[in-house]
Amino acid sequence: MAEKPTLLGEDSIAQGLLTALKEDEDALTEAHARLVEASARQDVASRRYAAMREAVRERLGVSPYSPNVSWPDTVPWEIGKRRKFRFRFTRLKIGDAVTEALDESDVPLTLEEIVSCLNSGGLYSRDTRAVNAALINTKGIVKTDDGKYSYVEDIDDLPF
Repeated sequence: MAEKPTLLGEDSIAQGLLTALKEDEDALTEAHARLVEASARQDVASRRYAAMREAVRERLGVSPYSPNVSWPDTVPWEIGKRRKFRFRFTRLKIGDAVTEALDESDVPLTLEEIVSCLNSGGLYSRDTRAVNAALINTKGIVKTDDGKYSYVEDIDDLPF
């Protein structure tokens, strides 16, 4: 008679470990499904936020985040006299976000300060090269003698 092949993991310790591994796989599968669902909800919410931001911008004629825009008392938080909004640059092209950040700044900013501002506003980019390219290629951005950047509205862009 041929011997029955021995299956690996037949002992009680191995069975316990395999059971735990299966439970963890099930938990990970469920967590992944929730992550995919949450990602889809976040995508929809960010698109709606961007559309609303553009509708408000169109109505006001300026960025809704400009310092001179008076928000209702429901503003989530303020830092000094400047409001800080966590998602304000979400879904903006990097050049548009850089232009807004510089236009709203009272002082010229360094590349690192611009990257930090964009990251704090929801446009996450660890690649300073992309921000630098936007600084070079975006109309109205000038580099100061000390290596900082500012935005100067082009006369051709004025509505009158």
